[in-house]
Amino acid sequence: MSRIPSYRFLEKPFEQEDLERFTNEDGLWYESPEEIERGLDRGKKRAARLMLLAKLIEERLTPPQRTCTRLYYFEGKSLREIGAILDIHFTTVHQHIQASMKKLKRAVAEVIRTDSSGVW
Repeated sequence: MSRIPSYRFLEKPFEQEDLERFTNEDGLWYESPEEIERGLDRGKKRAARLMLLAKLIEERLTPPQRTCTRLYYFEGKSLREIGAILDIHFTTVHQHIQASMKKLKRAVAEVIRTDSSGVW
């Protein structure tokens, strides 16, 4: 039979001087200013990539491809649900999504090759 550990030491309240020993840097979730800046930079790059992807979706996809892609990836609809919404067979929805992904992969690859902004 195993013994259950005692956590009675947790019942003792902390004294003010005990609490003052801990600095922000000792905190579990502390992030240095450099880490915060890197996180903000990552967020800005991610936002720029998403804006570019939205632009590519608008410019490069046909209306049916655009609609199917949005419903599938951004609204989480299934192929059958999209087919019912658009009154087309779910295999046609699948074909639109596959064609969209091919076009978008080529477009993103082209952007990456020519990117001078550092977004990618």
